[in-house]
Amino acid sequence: MSDRTKIFSSIGFGAAVFVFWFGLLPYTLMFQEQNQLFLFSWDFLISRLEIAGGLSMWISEFLVQFFLYPAAAALIMAAMAVLIQVLVWKLVSRVSDNTLWYPLSYIPSILVMLSFGDIFSLLSHTVALALVLLASCLVPASPRGKSPALLFLVTAILYWAAGPLSFIFIFLLLLIDFRKETLLLIPWNVVLLFVAYFTLMRQYPFQDVLCGATYYRLPLEVQPFQAAAALFCPVLVLLARTVRLRGRRLSALNVAICCLMPCLTLFGMKSSFQKETHTIVALDQLVRTEQWDKVLSVAKRHPVKSELYCVDVNLALFMTGRTGEAGSFFQCGRRGLIMPRVRDFISNTGSYEVFWRLGMTNSSLRYAFDSQEALANNQKSGRHMSRIAECHLVNGNYQIAGKYLDILSHTLFYSKFARSKSELIEKGVQMDPVCSYLRSVRYDEDFLYYYPQMEKMLLKLCLHNPRNQMAAYYYERWKNCTE
Repeated sequence: MSDRTKIFSSIGFGAAVFVFWFGLLPYTLMFQEQNQLFLFSWDFLISRLEIAGGLSMWISEFLVQFFLYPAAAALIMAAMAVLIQVLVWKLVSRVSDNTLWYPLSYIPSILVMLSFGDIFSLLSHTVALALVLLASCLVPASPRGKSPALLFLVTAILYWAAGPLSFIFIFLLLLIDFRKETLLLIPWNVVLLFVAYFTLMRQYPFQDVLCGATYYRLPLEVQPFQAAAALFCPVLVLLARTVRLRGRRLSALNVAICCLMPCLTLFGMKSSFQKETHTIVALDQLVRTEQWDKVLSVAKRHPVKSELYCVDVNLALFMTGRTGEAGSFFQCGRRGLIMPRVRDFISNTGSYEVFWRLGMTNSSLRYAFDSQEALANNQKSGRHMSRIAECHLVNGNYQIAGKYLDILSHTLFYSKFARSKSELIEKGVQMDPVCSYLRSVRYDEDFLYYYPQMEKMLLKLCLHNPRNQMAAYYYERWKNCTE
């Protein structure tokens, strides 16, 4: 296989990854951006570098902020997939010149892409794996170029940059050029792990420190495709070093591998990508960007029996003036109009968008705040924080709103929003048509929020301002719905 063929193969692979994410699942990557907030500040950088794997986490968060735009997100994912594939092949070619192993060099990248079928996977694992593979490629092949002291230093830096995946670096060194001194890197890495746990990472469970606290959004869990992608790299190098095939056997095995890989990839996609989950994520992101007609189009093509689905659909029906079509979509009673609060970072978003447009700013604020604080890895969210700031502006809490807007001003894509809303603190919310309208239709007195009395709250909203057509519509729907 010529170098030109390999180059075109890698480019074709990258193009396929781009088409997959941009054409089929663009909103899944947008969801990744929603659940983090990258700040351009020294304090933010230091907070990441304080933990093992912090550098890969910081780099991944920098990249994920661009996931706000589907084309940029797909391009980044394609670049990461190609980078990992090229690095794996560079490592394999160190121990074998047999082209049998070239198709298998795509498997780690494929496994990494499959891991993102799980919406809780984080890009920091992908970045960490790329750093480990890059470090392995940069270590000189000649024993003379390997100073034991230098390897110990590199391992320590890599552990703090990439986390526990630095063990893969040690395994790769042992397989590429076995030396007895390299074995000492294993207990050295274990020492580093315990130092991290007993110093700056005491707040993390030991299992997270052992398996990577920055790789997965949920604590005490390991994503199987992530683990498989990392472990397959040294396994492939081991196979390339030990298995020797020539002639017809080589050709037959090459054909079998090329045929099996697409089949295994499709099987992996079926097991990793849950259609209902990704449909709900897509609807949520379409609501976020106010693409109401597209919400209904996606909902009609991929109906889901879920309250989250219903909330987004019913909001889109009102916003498009197609309320008469409600019977064409799955409905689930009152919880499909507005959901009660749920202590997670997914369920409340559609409902707080409804509350915001109804003029129930306190309820929208409460749901948005709960959504942000429920993020499992203690992140902040640009989307949720923006809504929190807007609610405080409408309520006249300018000092609190200013604190949130100041945080958003240190971001790349929310800074313009922060500047425009900060001007309202000086000029008044009447300068903004949306905030001005919501201040005019919101409640004029405080009372305790109580979900079982939602019908009365909606009625009170209607009586306060008869111009509030959305409140009237939701009140009628609520009154005529069963639980």
